[in-house]
Amino acid sequence: MAGDPQAKARKAVRRAQADFEKAQDRLEAVREARRKSFEEAQKAGLSMRDIAGETGLHSPASRRPSARIRGIETSLRLCG
Repeated sequence: MAGDPQAKARKAVRRAQADFEKAQDRLEAVREARRKSFEEAQKAGLSMRDIAGETGLHSPASRRPSARIRGIETSLRLCG
């Protein structure tokens, strides 16, 4: 009986690893498709800022300096 829980655990671990590997393969394919679409958008004349706006991504430069400064001040207060 002691081997039965171990066998189930081993099977569950193998299944989880297989699922993880499948997800990783899918993630790589999605990333590649995304990268290619960004490249095509740039070739079509869109800037990275345009692409970021279309995708909902924002570069750090687009943040307001006051928000960054407040974050730094908060961090300093927490550390000090």
